[in-house]
Amino acid sequence: MSWIRQSDEKKSSTRILVEKIIKEGKIPSHIAIIMDGNRRFARKNGLSSVQMGHSLGFETLANTLEWCSHFGITTVTVYAFSIENYKRSEEELAGLWNIVREKMNRLFQEEGKLREKGVRVRILGNLSLLPKDIQKLVSRAMKMTLNNNQATLNVCLSYTSREEIAQAMKKCAQGVQDGIILSSDIDERVLERCLYTADEHGYNPPQLLIRTSGEVRLSDFLLWQSSFSVLSFVRVLWPEFSVWHFYGVLLHFQSCWGEVSKLLEEHKKNIEELDEREILEIVSRDCIKCCDTELNQKVKDYKEDRQIRLNNFFQWLNRRREETIESMLL
Repeated sequence: MSWIRQSDEKKSSTRILVEKIIKEGKIPSHIAIIMDGNRRFARKNGLSSVQMGHSLGFETLANTLEWCSHFGITTVTVYAFSIENYKRSEEELAGLWNIVREKMNRLFQEEGKLREKGVRVRILGNLSLLPKDIQKLVSRAMKMTLNNNQATLNVCLSYTSREEIAQAMKKCAQGVQDGIILSSDIDERVLERCLYTADEHGYNPPQLLIRTSGEVRLSDFLLWQSSFSVLSFVRVLWPEFSVWHFYGVLLHFQSCWGEVSKLLEEHKKNIEELDEREILEIVSRDCIKCCDTELNQKVKDYKEDRQIRLNNFFQWLNRRREETIESMLL
């Protein structure tokens, strides 16, 4: 966990200069990474097993978290294991679970440092599919770091984006069925709060998404959240990803973010305008003969009532998240 370790590496004058230049520009607060190429790296370098490639991949992640900390990047979301990966051989899966167990136990040993640095660890995905002992480990890790609020590491484990969106839709439907919200309350902003990546503080999509290995696709990772992310595809295998590649993706982000941020702001404005029109249409159905003053007051009342419903719904979602963590400890 590199956000809790202090590097004693001496930097060259070139690195110091490059970092100074990068820090003059926009730095993403949240980056996402598809850590692709561990198995190919193992085969390419004649390693005795693909597990060695995965282990080296974890070391690269530790280095990357350190670089992120240096640039003030406070949220990192990584694609560690897809639901599709359950189709891999039993031998490889057993090796992966052993690595997870090792890293989780290492995490528990660093509890004090995690608290000191304020690092929160969140494991995201359909965690019910994980082996039972892994469920307990990840639940313990999330509970242990729940109140840390300076930096967040999201590990997508047993995850695909389509499954995530389907689960979010089910949560919305359950909220309507239980009478917490109305079907008319649901829009994309509400659905976003139901995604695995959302938490009690809201919805925080990545501004930059990185994929290594040369593949130019998202592989069912953060499909919703990356709609307005800068995408950077790096033609090296994940264990080969170096600080210079990291500098490169940050510079690429800075060259693209200006235009992307304009599109994002335009989208937010369009959503707000659509919301106003829909509310006016809903209220107008029951206020056909209202004067403008009455109509405006009813619109205001509707918004206040809706916000109360939504606040109750978001609290219900938070309770469900907490209950899920607790249930995995049993």
